[in-house]
Amino acid sequence: MPLIGSFIPRIATPLLGTALLACAAPTSAPVPLVPTELARAVCAPRSYWPTHEWRQLPATTIGIDTAELSLADAFVRDSMPNVYALLVVQYGYVVAEHYWHGASAETPFELRSATKSITSTVVGQAIDEHIIRGVDQRLSDFFPEYFKDQDPNSWKWRIQLKHLMTMTSGIQWGEGDGIALPEGIPETTFIALPMAGKPGREFNYNSGGVHLLSIALSRASGKSLRVMANESVFEPIGFEVAPENWEEDPHGNNYGGYGLKLTAREMARFGFLFLNDGCWDGKRILSPGWVERATGPEEDTPWGKGTYGYLWWRTTFDGHPAYFAGGWGGQHIIIVPSLDLVVVTAAVPEATSITTDPMRLVRRFVVPAAEEAQGE
Repeated sequence: MPLIGSFIPRIATPLLGTALLACAAPTSAPVPLVPTELARAVCAPRSYWPTHEWRQLPATTIGIDTAELSLADAFVRDSMPNVYALLVVQYGYVVAEHYWHGASAETPFELRSATKSITSTVVGQAIDEHIIRGVDQRLSDFFPEYFKDQDPNSWKWRIQLKHLMTMTSGIQWGEGDGIALPEGIPETTFIALPMAGKPGREFNYNSGGVHLLSIALSRASGKSLRVMANESVFEPIGFEVAPENWEEDPHGNNYGGYGLKLTAREMARFGFLFLNDGCWDGKRILSPGWVERATGPEEDTPWGKGTYGYLWWRTTFDGHPAYFAGGWGGQHIIIVPSLDLVVVTAAVPEATSITTDPMRLVRRFVVPAAEEAQGE
């Protein structure tokens, strides 16, 4: 792969932020400085930003284990016919990019439930823009035509947006039933289901609840989820999603829980935005603290995939804390901050066997290779 530009690893800036704020404060009234808050306020520099194009760097330049990456390629060819893409970004550069079975850098992949992490991010942007009040806002505010006939003392009245984002709404749901709305079904369909428990108590994966978030955002803003995502998230980092690349229900609402299509490089840009705490090219795109907040809550799950935040999964790789957007069949946008690493996988959504899960590639080959770059 060609070497474009110079290699400059990510630079931590809490001390820089402290110095800048200290200089700005009057000498007669020193301002107490909290490092974590300053780190959120100051965007860390990079040698370049992939707004227009990712730059590639030979893996050997940064010390990544190329043998491990070669083994990953061979393993897919021999044992994982369902995997279509693997893209690895470390220190801001593409160090590995593989496509199989006719896919390419221009192929848009259906993210399935990895779409949910984008929906979560748009919720954060809507809060920042005062379109909605916060994750504690009640669902009843957005669906008055349904709640006007409901008991205000019922569990359903207690559902807040954060309950939909943490899969703890208490609404009775079986994920295998699907969420595609047929013609003539009202937007309130997923609210009208019976309650199985008190909101906030128990994790139950519910894509229907996430679609309610999409409808709520559209009602509050007057824009579709796709338009909101383009304006507040995607366009600032260099791309735009066309209407045909995000499925809609019969009412014109983009599905909040699935249906978005992105290329592997676009997926990596979104992951890189989170790796950089919501900053892009010196500008703050996501509000300070949102990345930590969205990926930080630890809701226990029964699925064996890790804990759950605001529509983000949490896990560890060889002791390194990580979080990821995950979709059925092997669609992943993985962020490992301690390794300055973003990994993207795409696969045939219908694949269900654990032996074909692309996460095996990441654990077995990619993370060990990335650890070599840090001398581990």
